[in-house]
Amino acid sequence: MSSEIKLNPVGSIEIEGGHHYVSIKSKYRTALKELEGFSHINIIWWGNRSDSPKHRDTLMV
Repeated sequence: MSSEIKLNPVGSIEIEGGHHYVSIKSKYRTALKELEGFSHINIIWWGNRSDSPKHRDTLMV
């Protein structure tokens, strides 16, 4: 069994006019159908601009 996890981005966090929002790629937008019926969603975020072996070895900040 592999201990590797593969993540495939379905969107990104964008900033416009001082506001942050989640931008979903068009091919995944149908998955959002009826999302307004929920009070919360979970977003898994990855800090890809700080991804390096050095940063991955940091266990405490």
